[in-house]
Amino acid sequence: ARMIAQREQQLIFPLKLFNLGLRYRYEAPQKGREREFYQADFDMLGSKGVLADAEILKVAISIFQHFGATEKDFVIYINSRSFIQKQLTSFGIEENKIKKVIETIDKREKVGNADLRFLLIQCELNDDQCKKIISFLEYPVDQNNPDFKGLFEILRMYQIERYIKINPSIVRGLDYYTGLVFEVKEKGEMTRSLLGGGRYDNLITDFGASRKIEGVGFATSDVILWEFL
Repeated sequence: ARMIAQREQQLIFPLKLFNLGLRYRYEAPQKGREREFYQADFDMLGSKGVLADAEILKVAISIFQHFGATEKDFVIYINSRSFIQKQLTSFGIEENKIKKVIETIDKREKVGNADLRFLLIQCELNDDQCKKIISFLEYPVDQNNPDFKGLFEILRMYQIERYIKINPSIVRGLDYYTGLVFEVKEKGEMTRSLLGGGRYDNLITDFGASRKIEGVGFATSDVILWEFL
């Protein structure tokens, strides 16, 4: 984002970028997560439409297809930050609490519904609001929902809709996501995401770009893909 902001006048958009390089992180190693690893990044910049969202999802699916994996082996869970923010607002949750509530929902998979309710109460929500959120997270969202209909029309053209499922619990805790968010999960024992990403329409402007340059992309690592394989 910093690089694009600095070079915006020299670039032609929409811009597709990818890279593969050695990375380091300072934390305790665990299964699927090491201090040294190779990370692959794929991003599309300067396109705000669902066509870019669909294409970046197709790139993610193509990785697993080239490994020989099928829809029996993995699933892409998608959600929309704008969709979930509208839902939380409809439950009467004040704007200044929404960020904290989204960060809390991001913990649902690890803590379960009972502990999630306790954490939501700590966000200063009332009992009725907690019940509505948990019910919303458990209720399946149809592909014809207005927030997702246009995207799934393109996914069906790509013939990849069978790999993708709407999951309201997928919110990804980072602040910069503005629209589509997604994670790839193994249909098996692994709980860690195989890759994740989403749409970040304001991030490059935050790094000093003179105009709005929308972005959507994801990252994955060799370590987690080896575990999957």
